[in-house]
Amino acid sequence: MRVKRGVLFDKELLTTEKTSAQSYLYFEGDVYRYEMNRVTNRWIEYGDKMRERPKEFDWFEGKRILLRRLVNRQQRLMATLAIDTFVTNKNLYSIISAQTSAEAILGVLNSRLISFLYVNQIAQATKDDFPQVTIKDLVALPFPKFDVTRHDQLVKFVERMLELRKQKQTAANEAARERIAREIALTDEKIDALVYELYELSKEEIALVEGKPVSG
Repeated sequence: MRVKRGVLFDKELLTTEKTSAQSYLYFEGDVYRYEMNRVTNRWIEYGDKMRERPKEFDWFEGKRILLRRLVNRQQRLMATLAIDTFVTNKNLYSIISAQTSAEAILGVLNSRLISFLYVNQIAQATKDDFPQVTIKDLVALPFPKFDVTRHDQLVKFVERMLELRKQKQTAANEAARERIAREIALTDEKIDALVYELYELSKEEIALVEGKPVSG
């Protein structure tokens, strides 16, 4: 798993149209769990005028995970899948994996367990009002070894979650939104349960992660 933060540049470099072969759409939206509010109305020229940028452009194209640098108010990591080409800034990490599918990694990153581990074990995440994710701490997290069956099951759940999030955005009415929200919650639970299996958690450990009393 490779992780890299986005670019840093002076905002006056943004343009309303493509200006050269090195000019790319710039992402100014938001990333949530399995969802993004994509705003790409402006362009940025990828090159030496930027103050900071990765040497390789592959961080901004093809299938990849986008992870928000800030943990949300519910102390959860927020990540989604991206496929289209656009440049992101320092508030987002791009994650690329050659060994494991992006969907499987996304399911683990968005799980309740990983947020619990991150927030409780990483000092940076709890030291101020705006908890942050660092690359060093992110790659130090224990990622499970997948067997084929659980990997494929997790991918299926994550693909369904991504589709449900899209459906909710375009739902025709409140009743439809509520129905989709219920299926989202159920799919989230399935993903969490599968991740607990992957990490071989006991009932007591699961209760601790979920903030529930341990049953006798």
